[in-house]
Amino acid sequence: MRQKLSRQVDQERFTDHDRELVRDAVDGIVDACSDSQHPEARFRHAMRAGRLLVLAGRGLAEETAPGRWRLSPRLEDTLRRAGERGDIIKTMHRGLSQAGLDASGAEFSIYNPANPRAPTVTGRIIDRGLHDELNDGHYILLDASDGRVNYVTLDPRQDMEDLPLGAIIEVHPVSTGPKPSDRVITEVSRQNDGLYSPDAHHDSDPRASAEFV
Repeated sequence: MRQKLSRQVDQERFTDHDRELVRDAVDGIVDACSDSQHPEARFRHAMRAGRLLVLAGRGLAEETAPGRWRLSPRLEDTLRRAGERGDIIKTMHRGLSQAGLDASGAEFSIYNPANPRAPTVTGRIIDRGLHDELNDGHYILLDASDGRVNYVTLDPRQDMEDLPLGAIIEVHPVSTGPKPSDRVITEVSRQNDGLYSPDAHHDSDPRASAEFV
């Protein structure tokens, strides 16, 4: 346990130290003073003080008075995102090694399909696996034509049988704008006092097929 806590002092993720700090904070302020003579209490105080100094260096804590620290409201979210990014990079290194590629010479990119400005990327699937075991979400590693290796998080509903290793695929951002079907639904509803139904759709456009409706 001592070794685990010692290793966590300078880690770039949300650690047990941070969890205790957030739990003990009152209005965002943590009292880090200690006058205990018990060896275990002194050890834990030293670990907490060391972690607070690391957080201060990252702009996530500030000593407002001797032994009193103000925690940033962004502390947990920032560290959790940093930890997730670190896990992704480790996964990418492991996937490249298994594919027989040089991980040290590769340029990495974490592809965010939710970003409407993300470019369309084409490449070969070199690794895949579980990104989120709780929600059964998967990821793929894409050796893209732009020379970078992209980590792509997939929708949990994605059928992984469609994405075998070695397949050449194209990845593009998720469209967040209105689709043609959205415009039709809006128009039919506008003509029917705000209500949409298949019958109203057929009345509005008799040529519409049953499949489209």
